[in-house]
Amino acid sequence: MFLLQFANILVLMAIIAIPAVAVFFIVRAMKDKKFGSDDLDSRIAVLEKKVREIEEYINESYD
Repeated sequence: MFLLQFANILVLMAIIAIPAVAVFFIVRAMKDKKFGSDDLDSRIAVLEKKVREIEEYINESYD
């Protein structure tokens, strides 16, 4: 009888612990993927350059 109660307690602890650990790792992974301001500024600069190139290409194709 006590063995069955112990097994139930272990199962309940696992049911609580597994989602908590999963949330911890997901939050940690999301923090690692955040971009720094320097990285963001460089990405914006590259995108602005590409937009200018596309605008020039479109303008040249209509001339």
